[in-house]
Amino acid sequence: MKIVYLIQGRDDPEQAIQLANALSIDDYVVLTLNDNKWIDEAYYLFNRHRNIHLSTSTAFATVGDLSASRTWLYQLKEACEKFKFDYAINLTEHVMPTKTRDEIIDILKQYDGDSVFSIQRNTKDDEELNNQISKYYLGTNAKQFAARKSYRKRMQSYANILYSLGIRRKIDFTVYEGEPWFALNYNMALAFGNELKFASEHFILSWFSERFVIQTMWKLFVPHQSFVNDYLVASSSEEESIKPFKTISHHVERKEIASMLKHYNPVYEPPYDYIAEEIVEVKKSMLDSVIDYFKNISKKK
Repeated sequence: MKIVYLIQGRDDPEQAIQLANALSIDDYVVLTLNDNKWIDEAYYLFNRHRNIHLSTSTAFATVGDLSASRTWLYQLKEACEKFKFDYAINLTEHVMPTKTRDEIIDILKQYDGDSVFSIQRNTKDDEELNNQISKYYLGTNAKQFAARKSYRKRMQSYANILYSLGIRRKIDFTVYEGEPWFALNYNMALAFGNELKFASEHFILSWFSERFVIQTMWKLFVPHQSFVNDYLVASSSEEESIKPFKTISHHVERKEIASMLKHYNPVYEPPYDYIAEEIVEVKKSMLDSVIDYFKNISKKK
């Protein structure tokens, strides 16, 4: 079985590159990066890499913004053009494997080739979701949107004002929502990759479209293709022992990340310069301790 991983490097391009390195040892990766400097770096690293495709079809991807969904759709299209695979799995640089590659393959085999994504509610039966989808949200592509809760609340207030003025999204189909993670088989990935315009045509200025674009596209374009209502990325700490992937904090040390990737595939070796910064910081901390020690001695004298 072959997997293609669709990785969005949003905030930490260096971490995204290491994730791509580990996952591409036995599988394929379509990688996007938000940082132009690191795009150039990745080009030289992966230009001749058979298993990694560096995608530059979209300018950036950020959580909660339509750019995340659009980027994953473009990645699906390019994955189908570049590779032959059994499953396309979407990740960001802050989603790490909790199990070995063999264990993840065994989990995927249980789905018997069906695509995997979750549907938890829809606009026909859930009035709260229907109101959310109908609103236009400003500023979702700003850096503050992902980082600051107060900023997101302000954008919700603006959306409510526009809604009260009658400025509403008009959609003539049911929207289905679930977790933002998927594992699509080749046929479904191919179908979605051929419908790139869908997200932009209907969900500009939407609220966390990555939670409903794929689900809704399934219902509209390939409802005859069966799927398993599930997800692969743990949504809570309780699920981390059973799900094959988990979301990690932005503050996890590089050594720990390297350890996770090596657990996934023992062949992976983190480059020295990836963990060198932390080594330097440790040495600096030790030096500071020694200096403080002698300063204290001199004061006592």
